[in-house]
Amino acid sequence: MALALDPAFAMSQYAKSHWNVEHGLPQNYVTSLVQAPTGEILVGTSGGVARFDGVNFEPVVLNPRTGLTREWINALAVDTDGSVWIATRDAGLFVERPGSVANHVREELVLSTLYSRSPAPRFRWTLI
Repeated sequence: MALALDPAFAMSQYAKSHWNVEHGLPQNYVTSLVQAPTGEILVGTSGGVARFDGVNFEPVVLNPRTGLTREWINALAVDTDGSVWIATRDAGLFVERPGSVANHVREELVLSTLYSRSPAPRFRWTLI
C-alpha cells in the first residue's frame, strides 16, 4: 500500500501553495480536477477549465469558432485513449483530443452527470 504523505514528516514540513483568479485560475470555485495524459492538471471551475503546468494556468477554449472559455464545468474525465471529456452545466459535453475540441451534445439531450472510475475510465450519462 502506497501512502500519499510520508508519516515521518509533520504537516508543517510540507510546502503548499494557494492559487486563485489572480494567478490565472478561471474562477476560485473549483468543481473538478483531473490529470491530463501530458501530466498537466486540468482544473474545472465555475468559470471554465484551465490547464495547469505547475506554474501557469492556460484556459481551455471549448469552442475555437466563438472562443468560448467561460462555462461552468460539472466534471472532467480522461478516457483510455487520452481524450479529455469536459461536462458543462449549460453548453453540453466536449471532448478534447490533441489539436481539437468537439461538442458532443444534441439539442434535445442535456447531460447532467459524468463519472469516471479508475483504472479504466467508464462514463455514465444521465440524460434528462
